[in-house]
Amino acid sequence: MDEEKANYYVIIPASVRYDNRLTANEKLLYGEITSLCDDKGECIATNKHLSELLRISKLTVSRGIANLEKLGYIERLMIFKNNSKEIDYRILKSKTYHSR
Repeated sequence: MDEEKANYYVIIPASVRYDNRLTANEKLLYGEITSLCDDKGECIATNKHLSELLRISKLTVSRGIANLEKLGYIERLMIFKNNSKEIDYRILKSKTYHSR
């Protein structure tokens, strides 16, 4: 998936919108992640890309992803390079994703 191709809109379900454990930036981050998902519900956008889209720091993105994962809204999968412990890329999957 081309991480540059975001949808023109985001859908943030009520469970995310009204969760007081999430900051406003984390709610928007969730929406951006799901808008960048492919037809399998997977997003490969980097923290750098997400930080540029939302005009927030990479650290804020990293903390937001960690909190969204902790609260069960997303799943983070690390894909490692062959025969290595080095991360090749990361997949973010929404646990509440619905295809369009």
